[in-house]
This record gives sequence, C-alpha cells and structure tokens, in this order.
Amino acid sequence: MVALCALLLLPAAHAQRWEMQYFYDEDKSTLTISDLTFPTAQRGVGVGHIEEEDGRTRGRAVVTSDGGARWSLVPLPDPGLSVFFLNDTLGWAVTTGGIYRSEEGGRSWRKLPKSPRGTLRVWFVSPEHGFAVGLRKSVHQ
Repeated sequence: MVALCALLLLPAAHAQRWEMQYFYDEDKSTLTISDLTFPTAQRGVGVGHIEEEDGRTRGRAVVTSDGGARWSLVPLPDPGLSVFFLNDTLGWAVTTGGIYRSEEGGRSWRKLPKSPRGTLRVWFVSPEHGFAVGLRKSVHQ
C-alpha cells in the first residue's frame, strides 16, 4: 500500500508534457487540421483546409518526415476530412470532393476514380483492398 501511495505522489515533472510541433502563422487565413496520422515515428500527415479572410477555402495537407521538427504545407484539391496511411509512403485522404491517394508520404495526391459519394473515412488492409464509410450509414469495399 505504501508503494502505491508513493507512485501517486511522484512529482509532476515526471508526467508527459505536450509540446507545440507546428504553428500556422499566416495573416488573414486560418488552417484547420481535420485529421492527423503518424504511420511511423518520423512520418506524419494531417489533412484539412485553409480558410481565407474573404471566405475562400483551399484544401491542404501538412506533412513531416522528421518526427515533427519541420512541416510542409501541401495543396489538396478539396478540403480534407480524414487520412489513412498503410505504411510510411502509401496513404489515402478523404476530401469533400472524393478520395485521393499518395505514394509519396503525402507530398503529392492523385484522385481515385469513382469514389463513393459522401465518404467520411477509409481504412485499407492492402494497397488494393480498402473500406470506406460515409453518410447514411454506408460502408463500401
């Protein structure tokens, strides 16, 4: 019992702390990250959009290949909703306009033909076999 009490009283210095890894600092616009994944400790990809002061919205991905030390903004044709990576290079982004695939760790995206309408998330078990879930309780394979 004494050992348990001693563990509960450990100083807060031993607790895990959150540190800011990226800050979008552009005037007259706001970056919203809708989803973020780290398929490896080094590779991270987030998707979302930038909203300009005049109301224009542009899709964007944020990408790191060094564990978050440096981030790059990558254009997405449409605002990003969610992202899934099978490994550190192969991933998919769901946007308001369809599903996009990246074979370069999120640095470029190619739209998949015939994306199911209303898709919100995707999961893949192999490069060729995936599942999509969306509006109206839909599941696609």
